[in-house]
Amino acid sequence: MAEIRVLTPMPWLVESAWPGEEQVTVEYAEVERMHELIEGCDVLWTQFFTSQMAERATSLELIQSTGAGIELIDLDAVPPGCEVAIVHEHERAIAEWVLMSMIALNRDAFRVDATFRTGSWEMSYFNAPTAVELTEQTLGIIGFGHIGQQCALLASALGMRVVAATRSPDKVVDPSQFGVSQVVGLGDMAEVLAQSDFVLLATALSAETENLIGAGELAAMKSGGSLINVSRARVVDEDALFGALSDGRIKGAALDVWWGEPLAPEETHAPSRHPFGELDNVFMSPHVSAMTQQMLQRRVRSATANIDRCARGEPIQNVVYRG
Repeated sequence: MAEIRVLTPMPWLVESAWPGEEQVTVEYAEVERMHELIEGCDVLWTQFFTSQMAERATSLELIQSTGAGIELIDLDAVPPGCEVAIVHEHERAIAEWVLMSMIALNRDAFRVDATFRTGSWEMSYFNAPTAVELTEQTLGIIGFGHIGQQCALLASALGMRVVAATRSPDKVVDPSQFGVSQVVGLGDMAEVLAQSDFVLLATALSAETENLIGAGELAAMKSGGSLINVSRARVVDEDALFGALSDGRIKGAALDVWWGEPLAPEETHAPSRHPFGELDNVFMSPHVSAMTQQMLQRRVRSATANIDRCARGEPIQNVVYRG
């Protein structure tokens, strides 16, 4: 087994107890110095890679992403022979957040809380509108990978009917094992939108899925339906969504991903060009749906196992690109 040097910009990874081989050395580098210190590095454990970094990445064998997204990795700059691998392990955490969002949107929990805090009883049992229990509702999932499947399992366990649309419906073997009654292709997505009380976006961002949900798709949603997005903001047309929420064309939304997300902790950006925060039918969170202790532990185990494979010359798992 060869000795390998791992470089990462994330201190919590370095601080984690290394469960792998002794021949693996993990070093931390601040983001702005990554391109300086990458020379001689065998593995880059990060979620971004630039052409500037590639200039000195002469020894790089593996770019191990800290997550499932690779949009910040410049694939054109990946050196020949270097592999790019991802980790999942976030589906359970995100599914819990989705479940929380559906229940809260269904019971108008945020407006009830905000109203009652003012001392008003206007939404009390005397005159509050009665909610339809989730067992009588349908969840439509757009994208049926790890996240979509886990969300389907939890929703169906509550008694919800679950349908899905995905890029490759023919690859979904026995959707009933996830509690799903119907799976169609993205070309037939309107069928899912029309019958779903909640539409969950769990598809990867690509040229095919950017602005997948626009004004037409929002208009095609079931009357009283709500949108939940845990994929990437650019899957949805920003202007169309704000308009649909503002004028009540859709009931509400739970948004964990944003068009103006910062790329580093020290950056601050408005989440959108529109004031979503002024709307009382939107639940907003800053890309935290996956953040649980158990998810981080699982990801570290998955990534370090891959780094050990690299050191032993064994095949890397979850490879999504080869330079």
